[in-house]
Amino acid sequence: MATLNTLPEELIDRTIQLCVEGDSVTTLASLSLVSKKFHRITEPYLYSRITVKLFRLWGHIARTNMHSVLCSFTARPHFAEHLRMLTVIVDEKSEWEAIDLHRIIPSIMRVISMAPNIQVLRTPGYGCDSSMFGAFVAAVASLPDLNDLDLNLQGDISIFSLLPILSKQAIEVLAIRRASLRTSRKQNKEQLLPWTGLKLPVKHLLLDLLTQSKAKLEIFANSCAGLVSLDMLEENLGPLTDGSLFLREQLQAFQQPLKSGTVRRVDLRVYDGDLVFRVQDKNNPDSSYTPWPVNLTASNIFVLSDRLARSNASFALALRQIHNMFPGGLSYSNEIIADGLDLSAQIVEHLPMPVLVAIFTFGHIEKNDMDIIRAATEGHGIDVEYKAHTRAWNNSESPLELVFVPE
Repeated sequence: MATLNTLPEELIDRTIQLCVEGDSVTTLASLSLVSKKFHRITEPYLYSRITVKLFRLWGHIARTNMHSVLCSFTARPHFAEHLRMLTVIVDEKSEWEAIDLHRIIPSIMRVISMAPNIQVLRTPGYGCDSSMFGAFVAAVASLPDLNDLDLNLQGDISIFSLLPILSKQAIEVLAIRRASLRTSRKQNKEQLLPWTGLKLPVKHLLLDLLTQSKAKLEIFANSCAGLVSLDMLEENLGPLTDGSLFLREQLQAFQQPLKSGTVRRVDLRVYDGDLVFRVQDKNNPDSSYTPWPVNLTASNIFVLSDRLARSNASFALALRQIHNMFPGGLSYSNEIIADGLDLSAQIVEHLPMPVLVAIFTFGHIEKNDMDIIRAATEGHGIDVEYKAHTRAWNNSESPLELVFVPE
């Protein structure tokens, strides 16, 4: 212990930072017990990130660590001052039901009131119902340093209801899940007018909408003029499906931000990551950054073929499909892939620079099926080349590569 206490504080601090980056809470707790010196240095980090976990059983919360969090903050208020990131998640095997909302939302608001220095608030797995949303918005809007927000609006709350938060805080990372665009005639004037000419500092946006209104979405999209990345979620993709048509409307609504020249990455996600169509600036390695990693083991390694690396094109698109539902085949039909490519080509049309498109995927695509994929792009002046990728990928079979070269 004496030897550990003689270590420079800078070295101890850096070691603790690495534990925080690796989410090693157990290691942090152990380090805090080494000595008073270690405890003093570790304490701010130990309480800087807190994840509240909820486990559901028969429509009720079966287990959660929320009570212990509140008890700790109540007994030692200075612990709450260290909190910078609060995440609330639901167990993957549980389904969130409305009966739980009234029990947990007041507790979340209480934590927020005790921790004024929160910078990141993420509650992607559940939402706040409309009866409590006003109070919840007021609580979140009181956080002066909030810059990263991830909310689930339960499908019955309008995206425009977030104005008290977005107009007050300098939020750069924003995820809005299960959101609505619906407003009544009276609300049209009350809710939409303040958005006219509004310029938000949002740089990274994830959008999961359940209702359509191109005109209303354009109002919101135009307020995000400085977007660097845009993620759109859709569970129902395929030729002539509602999901496909909806995504087309969304892309049209975001024409102005896409044409502004600031956007470096656009992701179209099917089932929140199982299938990803990505348009990305290949000359800027930082453009692959996403606050919401896709559900792929090797997802954030953007691999370019030699042909792409030598190309003068500014953008490249990569489709990576890691999860196979059927042995030896593709998880998604080629019609769905073709539809996603068609949507990607629509993104390309909005971008103010030349584009080269590459697709990485697993499984075997029959030669006849290539006609379906070619048909999705021939209207956009893009040729198709198909070849096998030789690089091993995720310790599985090598993916196939489709290269699309603008004429």
